[in-house]
Amino acid sequence: MKKIIIVFIFLALIIGFGVLSHLLAPILTTYTSEFSYEKFNNIKNGTPQEDVRKILGKPFAEANFDKTKGIACDWYSKTNNDWSDIFGWISVRVCYDQTERVSGKGQDIFVN
Repeated sequence: MKKIIIVFIFLALIIGFGVLSHLLAPILTTYTSEFSYEKFNNIKNGTPQEDVRKILGKPFAEANFDKTKGIACDWYSKTNNDWSDIFGWISVRVCYDQTERVSGKGQDIFVN
């Protein structure tokens, strides 16, 4: 019986921590000054990078993943404090193909 109670408490703590992470991640995330989810959700595949940057503003970071294929992403969010290492933060990005047009976009909650 003690083992069952210990397992139950352990599972409750893990599930509780996951829920807490999802609740705190938006608070622990900083977005670029012109970013909004309304604007982000209206960005469509095929939109030129130049137009995306007019809509969402300058990204916090840019990265080229495969220069031979031209795959690159812009990040419009970042962590804003040390607590995000514990509770997570939301990574928001727009990615482009070799023609510098949107090939995808996404958001993830990162928890260390």
